[in-house]
Amino acid sequence: MFKFHRIHIEITRECFLHCDFCPHHTRSGKQSTMSLEFFEKICEESKELSSLLSLHILGDPFCVPHLSDFLDIATKNGLQVELTTTGVVFKQHHLQIFSHSALRQLNISLTSLFSSPLPITLESYMENIWFVCEEQQKNDFFLNLRFWNLKSNKLKILLDLLKPYFGEIQIPLLTPNQRHRIRLKKHLILELDSLFKWPSLQNPILQENGYCLGLQSHIGILNDGSVVPCCLDSEGVLNLGNIQTHSLKDILKSPYAQAIIRGFKQKNHLEDLCKRCGFIQKFSRKYQ
Repeated sequence: MFKFHRIHIEITRECFLHCDFCPHHTRSGKQSTMSLEFFEKICEESKELSSLLSLHILGDPFCVPHLSDFLDIATKNGLQVELTTTGVVFKQHHLQIFSHSALRQLNISLTSLFSSPLPITLESYMENIWFVCEEQQKNDFFLNLRFWNLKSNKLKILLDLLKPYFGEIQIPLLTPNQRHRIRLKKHLILELDSLFKWPSLQNPILQENGYCLGLQSHIGILNDGSVVPCCLDSEGVLNLGNIQTHSLKDILKSPYAQAIIRGFKQKNHLEDLCKRCGFIQKFSRKYQ
């Protein structure tokens, strides 16, 4: 049995947008795209710990011109891939991505639609979404259309935009801070949730204790090789070690990593960053 459900790997920090909810503008000087050689090393070490890679922490993997090469390496190592994107750019050469055997799931952040000026027209953006929906039905990967901003007044606008393709979408009674998944077609989901605040040491403290699935269901690897406990530590504040100089297994066995795991399990020891994480409140309610 694998140790983690998925491993998040940040293959790039480049993005087409500058969304107001995203901490993309921080960690200056680390905007490069991961080399294929380094990614292959990570895959070789990751395949013993998980069968699924999510190629995203920050950045849009569709910014990478040779994205299919990353998927080829994943396939070579027996790994499946999950991609998260803004949906701004899907070109003809991306057809090989949608039909690639490594692609298990694609997440499109429709939240981005209302959070950043688009570099294309709204009509072109929606054509991109329809294009991907058609490719999903042909290739049968999982497709999540994510709108994680339920406290805004944009849901009705979004539903009107989706109506030409999906018809009238019936929305259930929405519970605050609870994720809702609405099946639109086979393996095609509209995912609704509340916006959360990315953790930052500049945030006020939100909780003194709590539970998290970091280092239990998943870990993150930033594009410079820093290994972090979860997919939201985009700054590498809780840097467990660097996979360029130490093996992933040794990093995860380190006293620091083990102390964080014990703390999460006991719900009484949180790092300063975790005390300032809005997402951890979702886990704490679920597992309390």
